[in-house]
Amino acid sequence: MRVKIAVWVLILPLLAVRAEPPMKWASLKQVLAAAEKGDHEAQFLIGLQYRVGDGVDRDLQEATKWLQTAAESGHVGAQKALGELKSQTGDRGGAEQWLKAAAGQGDAAAMADLGNLIVQHAPQGADVAEGVQWYQRAAEAGEVSAMKALGRLFARGEGVARDPWLAQQWYRRAAALGDPEAQLVLDRLAAVIAAVTADPDKAMAWWRTEADKGDVGACLALEVVSRKDRAMDEDPAETMRWSVLLSGLRGADAYLARGLVLENGVGVNRDLPAAAANYRLAAERGHASAQFRLGLLLAAGRGVKKDLSEAVGWLEKAARQGVVEAGEELIRYKAEAERATAPFTDEGNSSRRSVPPKP
Repeated sequence: MRVKIAVWVLILPLLAVRAEPPMKWASLKQVLAAAEKGDHEAQFLIGLQYRVGDGVDRDLQEATKWLQTAAESGHVGAQKALGELKSQTGDRGGAEQWLKAAAGQGDAAAMADLGNLIVQHAPQGADVAEGVQWYQRAAEAGEVSAMKALGRLFARGEGVARDPWLAQQWYRRAAALGDPEAQLVLDRLAAVIAAVTADPDKAMAWWRTEADKGDVGACLALEVVSRKDRAMDEDPAETMRWSVLLSGLRGADAYLARGLVLENGVGVNRDLPAAAANYRLAAERGHASAQFRLGLLLAAGRGVKKDLSEAVGWLEKAARQGVVEAGEELIRYKAEAERATAPFTDEGNSSRRSVPPKP
């Protein structure tokens, strides 16, 4: 049976990968024939077809063969596609080699992919300067994804010094090119700044909606506005920084982050009872760090009534999930709880030990 694919059926899946002039081949069979005769553009296209399984059975080995043949000829699209394929299959060295080849020819998307490869594989807290350099080159070449990546890194201080001003500049550049995600971050910043400067009432409905979804940036803004006697004394830049840092968190992560903000008084007045309430919401959803923080507050009676029995229960849960500090504190507070609950006997000060109930 002869397989024939109309030209638009063939090229539409490729448009998302690379903008190309109209194809000169009307069928997959013709593309394959041209590839076998040494046409590098055809080799690139047939490699993409095998990579996604469009018109042929998906075959990564065949995809690699054709993409590599085209990439070795200097075809920039094939170099980028081969780098992406090697990254997907776990060959980091090969991915870096071919992405650098494409980036060296000025492909901005390859530069951004190279930044992703370096940053995503860096150990937590490691210096990601090389990845940042590739992001910056890509961003200067107009790659929106790289602009947003730089915004996130500088906002969160991940592998770089935290810099809210730089974060804002990169988000502004991405938003100016029509990126909705970047615009959402800028809208959130504008709302938080309004809360500590001019007219917070206009943004309240939006904040409450986002806060109800668990967005910590919005929760933080509401916290600032609710303390009107302090609102004008807050530092707008610091509040903005925390809004960017915490925005987008949902569920247990959001409750934990808000608890940390409230416990430490970052950008808002310290409120230990509210911190404990947020930790509890996260802890009940299984968040190990929240279980640990709640256990510490209960053990010390900070913001809540002291309850060693419940504290030990939460610390045990956190320790079982791998929180090393929880295991260390558990030994201390478990012994204290046992001493507090051990009854005196008729034989003096000796006592019977009992295991405290778990929450």
